[in-house]
Amino acid sequence: SVEFEKFARAMGVREWFSLDDLVDVLYRMSCALKAQKRCLSSSELTAVINILSRLLAAIEQDFSRRRAWRLYAPNQAGSLRLCSKLLCDDLSGRAPNDATLSDLKRILHRDVDIHLAIMLDIPLLSTTQLLDGSEPFQQQADLLDELRNHLEEYNDDTAMLKEMLQNADDAKATEFGIVISSYKHNLRMPTYAMSETQGDSLYGYNHAAFSEQDFERIKHP
Repeated sequence: SVEFEKFARAMGVREWFSLDDLVDVLYRMSCALKAQKRCLSSSELTAVINILSRLLAAIEQDFSRRRAWRLYAPNQAGSLRLCSKLLCDDLSGRAPNDATLSDLKRILHRDVDIHLAIMLDIPLLSTTQLLDGSEPFQQQADLLDELRNHLEEYNDDTAMLKEMLQNADDAKATEFGIVISSYKHNLRMPTYAMSETQGDSLYGYNHAAFSEQDFERIKHP
């Protein structure tokens, strides 16, 4: 009723949670889980993800405010952990099968969208030291320069085929083939629009074996 609303306001009860209130909710949930020695329930997990989504949607371009907050996010172990101590597994299960509880605590929960993870400044597993101690695999080159070169070099319909044939010849391969695949991948992508890249594809292959030098050339084009 109107009378109750006036009374509530007079007592200092607010109509809406502020963004800082939502940040505090995550912190208090983390403390409660530790004290009760339990994991997030499915409804609590959904609530946490919704809170994080609302926070980031409200301050999407306010990077300084976002980084000033100490945000907690769910991990694979079912608890809440500071985002600064988490990694996002963007490699679809690259973490080893025998991962320990300590490993799982470092990995962001699989239900958190990768785009949300990026907004939270959570590092991607593909760009950090992997859990099993192996070397991360990513290209280390200026992205704009590479895109500019590709647009200049592959400017007709046959350029890519010629490039694959040239690669096979450089590798001293004596076999080369093309495979059309209709397999539908189910990888986590940074945006929904990129999900289209998970469908039909065209593969070019040759039978030459990759060497360590070949891997280095891909990483450092």
